[in-house]
Amino acid sequence: MSRGRGAKRSTAVSHRVRLLHRGFASRSPAGLRASQRRREALPRVVRKRSFSHHLSGCIALPQSPESDWFCRVAYGDFGAGELVRKTGAMKDDPRPRRGRPVGGTELNRQEVLRVALGLVDRDGLSGMTMRSLATAVGVRPSALYWHFRTKEQLVGEVSALVFDDLELADDQGTAWDLWLADLAREMRSAMHEHPHLAGIVTGQMLITDRGLPLAERIFRVLDRAGFSSTELVEVYNVFFGVVLGWVTMELSAPPEGDDDWQATLAADLRAVDSTLFPTLARVMPVAADQAFMLRWTSGRANPLDSSFAVVLEIVLAGLRARLS
Repeated sequence: MSRGRGAKRSTAVSHRVRLLHRGFASRSPAGLRASQRRREALPRVVRKRSFSHHLSGCIALPQSPESDWFCRVAYGDFGAGELVRKTGAMKDDPRPRRGRPVGGTELNRQEVLRVALGLVDRDGLSGMTMRSLATAVGVRPSALYWHFRTKEQLVGEVSALVFDDLELADDQGTAWDLWLADLAREMRSAMHEHPHLAGIVTGQMLITDRGLPLAERIFRVLDRAGFSSTELVEVYNVFFGVVLGWVTMELSAPPEGDDDWQATLAADLRAVDSTLFPTLARVMPVAADQAFMLRWTSGRANPLDSSFAVVLEIVLAGLRARLS
């Protein structure tokens, strides 16, 4: 009996989906709203085989607001991408967990991350979308959701690539302070190569274990330098926080869509009132566009090299003094 009821239920959904598929592109707005109001009449969960079959049909639609509406009407309150993220791979679904590009080659997670990194570098975070990434790797957007539940997860994993290619000296054959100085310069260089991700690197928790090798090496260097076990975490956090936080400020991006503010700010700073701000008025010739809060050009175009050298010198001097 239950099998018969399930079959009837599946047939009803199939019939409904076929009707929607046949007519949703040409319906009037009023008809669309009427169908949406009736979506609650559709069963949200059917037998796995039937649901997997309908799910694949929904995902196969070209992704657009209209197709997402269709999927929401047919299956509830979420569209094609949400269906993939919420359900995952069905046990009796013969499709592989990994998406397959048009050419038939298996989608490789690391290759996707590398392509995404290139898109972020070229187009910025807002310009890198799941659709543009899917196009770049030759898959349908829905295939990416087998690997990444959301764009935020994807961006988080992409940001972990920033320090993947650091070229560091052997930490056993180099003095600890010189090794840390070299690491700081390499980290800054890597962030300058991927400036759109600077805020993600410092403003979002690392969601993978990709940082373990680098963390291991830094802790090992500090341990060999002679810092006590109770000091290791504090010294590690000071070094990491100062270097990455400073570089993130250096790479701060100007606001988009407003070019007039730069000329206005430059003129205001150079005409600063010496009565109200005597010290600023005296140092402004060298501080203008070189000091934080007094800049109109991002460090992406105007890097603050001499200031970073001083920051590094101060941090390392403080660590040496703490050891002694």
